[in-house]
Amino acid sequence: MPKLHGHGENSVTFSLFTECSRNWRILDRLIKDAKWSDAETSKSFLRLKQSDYEKSEIHLFPCFGKREGYGEPDVIILLPKKVIYIEVELARMDAGLPDCFSRQMNKFIELSCDIKNSKISRIVSTFTGETGGRFRGPARLRRLFQKMKEETRDSYFLVIGDSQKRNCSIQDLHLERRLPQDIRIGWMSLGRLMRMGNLSDTKAIIKQNRWS
Repeated sequence: MPKLHGHGENSVTFSLFTECSRNWRILDRLIKDAKWSDAETSKSFLRLKQSDYEKSEIHLFPCFGKREGYGEPDVIILLPKKVIYIEVELARMDAGLPDCFSRQMNKFIELSCDIKNSKISRIVSTFTGETGGRFRGPARLRRLFQKMKEETRDSYFLVIGDSQKRNCSIQDLHLERRLPQDIRIGWMSLGRLMRMGNLSDTKAIIKQNRWS
């Protein structure tokens, strides 16, 4: 059989969330083991159960517009009353988030706020948010927007990245210097992922790409 080689962050993202889609316990551990910015967020995720994951959806690389748009989150996860925006970064983050990564995260924060504050529940042609961002897209993106508006959802932002430290904390990323302080953000290191079970495919791809 041909040997599969994954290149870059997208290959890690695709492999990880493909495995999450096959086994809800992997997604459950990923979310609950992440280091979240406040205790109440951690407690809210601890209350998630199997039935919540059975209702969930994982969306890979949805594009909410380029140039005047909001960009392309790596992953959006819909859970009951929650939406999680996830970004994967292979570079080490011991010195904090790179500026370009922070700007990207701010775009996704604007996207989440504009979707939540919008009075429309269905996109006919083009969506324009309060911050000026706009996008139009295929039917599947319009359906995702509609699902995000079906109920009031709290927004969370999870960074999956690398660190030389075994126990890199969310404070080590200096997020408060780069991003708004009122957002709920989490951190999961590649090292922690490598210590999780049931991720053989993803671990192999991380090893191929880590620090290269």
